[in-house]
Amino acid sequence: MKDMVLLVLNQIPKYFSNFISILVGPKSFVRGRNDTSQQTLAEAMTFYGISFVITMILSWPLMPVHVESARFLATRALTNLIVVTIGAALTLVSWRFVGGRAQFASYFVIGCYYVGVLIVFMMLVFLCALGVVKILDPALYPILAESSAHIQIVNEKLNALINDPGNRKHLNVFLIYNLIFLIGMAAMLFWSILGWGAFREINGLTKMRSFVAGIIAFLFTLIELPIVFVIQYVMD
Repeated sequence: MKDMVLLVLNQIPKYFSNFISILVGPKSFVRGRNDTSQQTLAEAMTFYGISFVITMILSWPLMPVHVESARFLATRALTNLIVVTIGAALTLVSWRFVGGRAQFASYFVIGCYYVGVLIVFMMLVFLCALGVVKILDPALYPILAESSAHIQIVNEKLNALINDPGNRKHLNVFLIYNLIFLIGMAAMLFWSILGWGAFREINGLTKMRSFVAGIIAFLFTLIELPIVFVIQYVMD
């Protein structure tokens, strides 16, 4: 435990420089961490853990007062861990289909770094989109802010507001909100494609096989997302 605490404390000053390094050169960053030692695994999980804490700090002011903070943190932490673990497992299976032989730990290490960057980036995109809504449509803002705290299959307040035929402003601002999200997701996808080469390197395969593995991984993602949604919904 003492060693783990010291590791976390030592990694905090390195976090932001590592974050920038991964952001501008994801493949080159993980290239130097292509091993399955306990040290490498611990550093990757620490990076991911710090990223998770940052997202929680950024979203904390938006959490409704009636939401139990301990339960909120626990469910989000567990869901994010499930996402990283399932994602690493599905990526491994994707590469196995094209002849990859890298071990699960290698995928998990890369996943911790990549997801650690992505969750912070998407949180910043979300806050940016929410800030635009707060400026353009103060009535819509609290509804979207509250919905971020827990998943809702049907949001009656939101539906009533954006479907109001007497005021199309709410719908227009909601579309702007979603457009910002789409731009953020497009940027995230482009960055993920740049980083996909790291998996090709740990498997030592051709770009064509990497492309096929990427298609398979994308199809797996379409299966993973509903599963994660259901898990999060049940936990909330």
